Amino acid sequence: MAAAGGPSRKFKTIDGGKRLSRLPVASALRTLDLECEGLTLLREALSGPMAAPFGAALRLLRAAPVLAYPAPEGGDSLARAIVATHLPGGQTEI
Repeated sequence: MAAAGGPSRKFKTIDGGKRLSRLPVASALRTLDLECEGLTLLREALSGPMAAPFGAALRLLRAAPVLAYPAPEGGDSLARAIVATHLPGGQTEI
């Protein structure tokens, strides 16, 4: 039933009797589909044309005596977190 002047919304009951609008669930599912598609494309690229450049970049990072990356004043650096498991250690980080 539509509210006066508003769109009609359908609700779905889930365990525990909670009601969720189908619109947010559909939006979440679309987001997950897009994320999956993006990860699939990334996997294909790293398995093909991006394999050599990725390996070259990794070799440069491992060989660098000094690494510089942005970091927030209070917290960890996302850039460092991405490469952390690939670093040999002993490098100066700024």
